[in-house]
Amino acid sequence: MTDSEQPFRITRRTALLLGMSLYWLGVFVIFDSGANAVPVGGLPLPLLIHLIALCANAAGSLLIPLARRWVLRVVWSKPVGAAVLILSVLGTALTQTSLGGAQLALAIIGSALYGLATPWFSIAWGLLYRVVSKREVLPLTAATFVIATFGSYLASLLPQPAIALVGVVSMGCSFGFAIACHARQGDAEPAGAPPSRHGAYRVIPTKTVVGLAGVLFVYAAGRSIIFLDPAYSYDMHIPMLATAVAFLVGLFFLQSARLNLNAVYRMAIVAVAVASVLVALSLANHLRFASALAAMSIILIEIATWILMVGYARPNPILAVAVFGLGRGIIHLGSALGEAGGLFLIDLPMPYLIIAVVVSILAAGFFFKDSDMAVGAGQGSEGRAAADDADDAADDAQGAQAAAGSPKSPTGRAATLNRAALLAVKRAHGLSQREVDIVELWATGYSSAHIERELVISKSTVKTHVKHIYEKTGVHSKAELINLINALSCH
Repeated sequence: MTDSEQPFRITRRTALLLGMSLYWLGVFVIFDSGANAVPVGGLPLPLLIHLIALCANAAGSLLIPLARRWVLRVVWSKPVGAAVLILSVLGTALTQTSLGGAQLALAIIGSALYGLATPWFSIAWGLLYRVVSKREVLPLTAATFVIATFGSYLASLLPQPAIALVGVVSMGCSFGFAIACHARQGDAEPAGAPPSRHGAYRVIPTKTVVGLAGVLFVYAAGRSIIFLDPAYSYDMHIPMLATAVAFLVGLFFLQSARLNLNAVYRMAIVAVAVASVLVALSLANHLRFASALAAMSIILIEIATWILMVGYARPNPILAVAVFGLGRGIIHLGSALGEAGGLFLIDLPMPYLIIAVVVSILAAGFFFKDSDMAVGAGQGSEGRAAADDADDAADDAQGAQAAAGSPKSPTGRAATLNRAALLAVKRAHGLSQREVDIVELWATGYSSAHIERELVISKSTVKTHVKHIYEKTGVHSKAELINLINALSCH
């Protein structure tokens, strides 16, 4: 890594970290502040705000997979960006300022506006995170939740007007970071990229969708029952922060290991199940413990689910739009149904307990294949880095062999690829301009280190682009890619 490249890497990673942290800070502030505010119609106002925002978000998110191509074309456009910024900031301001006086109309309008705006953030940050290297995305996501939960805890100590200001500023700044990251990164692929072979709602396995919705239903039902308990005292910020910190610290002990997200989900499910038992048995003395378990479970679920969606979204941006739309939509739909169900089950503890235990058991069996859920836990794995370098060396050897019969340039490298054939490959397979630039250098014999210096990008970015080139063109090596281009040049 040269000195000229280092600022870019740090700036981009920091922007991703801060931007996502501010988004989640806004979520926690609007959903998890002022829980003891004046009740409206017998409900704590934050619970009403949460339920309306969840419904609005679920409705908007679940429509996104149907219009994924259109969404990809307009997500970064100025009119859509302006509308999202206005809706999110206005919705946050109206919702938070309504808490002090229990103004029902403002709460409904603000939470609905906020719920309609937030799918943009999920899609935008999902598109940005899908090109983050696999080894970086897990610690980056965990650090995001540490910052967001710490900020949420600090915000909870402020008076209500200041909390409203924190919510407005955090959402506005998150929007700005997303736009800046996209401007720096550029479009990974054009809007006309090849469509996924999956249907609009088959981008995530059905069993995963059902399991995720089920555990969120149980969590949200228990959360609403806890909120409505007269003995409840709001204290979920600290256990949320402690869980995020413990998760991040745990990653440092897995530097050379692989973390299976199945274990994370199952820990969350156990926490939800135990909290449900405490809630259902009306154990007032253990209400703090139940709320702490609920807080722990939602942080684990959110971290694991974000990592899961990033993994499913990697092949192409159209798929990414559908994945994040469906994934976030299911999370909010399950939560909305759970919170509504909790209102009806609050006086029916045994039916709630039966539902919670059965759903938790089923959910534990519904989640993901172990092979799909193994992700790198850290960036310091020498073994993994060595394996990556070995892959590079093998690819360079294959490419050199494939180009052996090509005319040589004065430097001894293979001559520049046929430009017309390369453009034909670009059009046929939806390569981005940056991917074309990489193919021109990489397939003609230049090393990854040279490409990093020439294009001023990191090693992990080169690897990500090469992976996408393979996936789009259907090849498995540099030699096959060169043969593909040469075949078109013959025509």
